[in-house]
Amino acid sequence: MVSQGVGGHEGMSGTPLWKIREQYAAHREQAMTESLAYVAARSKPIVSPNVLVDGMTKGGQGSSKPFARHVLVKDLRKVADRIKLDFPTTGLFAEQAPIGLYALFDGQSCAGDPGPLAAEYCAQNFHKKVMENIASLPSNATSDAFVKAALVKSFEDLDKELLETNPDIQDGCGAAIALLVGETLFTAILGLCDGILCEVDISEKKKPASVANVDGVVKQLGKSQGRAHLQEERNRLQRAGATVVGTGPGSKVRSSDGSLSLVTRSMGDAAWKKSLTGNPVISCIPEIQSHKLAWADKQTFFLLNSKPLSEALTEQEVVDIAKSFPGQPRAAVGEITVKAAEKVPATAQITSVEVWFLPGGPLGAAESSGDAKEDGP
Repeated sequence: MVSQGVGGHEGMSGTPLWKIREQYAAHREQAMTESLAYVAARSKPIVSPNVLVDGMTKGGQGSSKPFARHVLVKDLRKVADRIKLDFPTTGLFAEQAPIGLYALFDGQSCAGDPGPLAAEYCAQNFHKKVMENIASLPSNATSDAFVKAALVKSFEDLDKELLETNPDIQDGCGAAIALLVGETLFTAILGLCDGILCEVDISEKKKPASVANVDGVVKQLGKSQGRAHLQEERNRLQRAGATVVGTGPGSKVRSSDGSLSLVTRSMGDAAWKKSLTGNPVISCIPEIQSHKLAWADKQTFFLLNSKPLSEALTEQEVVDIAKSFPGQPRAAVGEITVKAAEKVPATAQITSVEVWFLPGGPLGAAESSGDAKEDGP
């Protein structure tokens, strides 16, 4: 029996059929719009960041495997595309923004004895974690804050995997990571590795920074973590049940078994990831920064350096050497590693990566090689 006033023109929910049809049409139109936007974004060519990049390693005599590894993924989009992994198409990732990933892992920046295994494992797998976490970002979560969170999660995911699935790897490593997404540079520094961004003050407004004859302004990218003398780090260590020995830059953290370490943050280092309180003594959380780039109009280059290099040369010395080889990252890192190697034991491994910004903004490059390539020895 048809109820009075309704006339049978209603759905199972009681909603009038005309209203259901209207909602369905709206949903269909929205889905079509999103689909067309996705197809349009995917139809744009994949272009690598408009940079020159290279890395170099010196030293490390007597070791069967290198302590430090560097990986240059010159086009992360192309690598993701090959494995059918879709990145977001909104926010920082709109318009097929070029994406590059440059990573250095150093087994000399660890809590225990230096070793090559953790650095090797991280070099082989870190870019995979970054791609997975970027691909999982919702379309409304593609701002700086969410990309930073994706980087942190990549460190956490890889550290967990390293500890749980590789019990034979007992050493650890520090890291210096740079992720370029369009006009934004994200950096993640862990332990005693180092990152340096060189900016310049342009006296002649129309003159690009890459040819300006002015002094560089050095920006530190990772000195606020990984060191026991820093107050925030000291507080974290004490909450984990560890003791800090000393008060200056030479301060060390002492674990419950009496072991001492200059390093307070690293990947791996299984013995140090346990404490009486249940909190890890050594953390895998890096210092994350983001920088909106004016490309070659203000930023000239950035460097990622291994622990022995950052201890052998001051940041200004490194920048001065790099500036002597404009647009020649291989020559620059070659000279930097040679100069640093003169000041450290032959067993120390010196590694440096330089990324040089070219004029024309992030889309200036027309071609890309895009492979995930591990460089170094």
